[in-house]
Amino acid sequence: MLKNITQPTEPIPPVCNYIVKQDLCIGCGSCASVCPTDAVKIDYTAYIDSNKCIFCGSCIWVCLVEAIG
Repeated sequence: MLKNITQPTEPIPPVCNYIVKQDLCIGCGSCASVCPTDAVKIDYTAYIDSNKCIFCGSCIWVCLVEAIG
């Protein structure tokens, strides 16, 4: 017997899968300066807030040491 499946009432937010390689990050802030949603914060090194990230990739392209991927 099939169960009655209903649609969620609110969209499920995606989970950011961008990773900052802390051993490579130099904390320059170039990634934070281009983030359109203010998802990237610098506290010695970069941190990406997965609740704000929209996966635009801007941070990846500007990272001087390729620490985000």
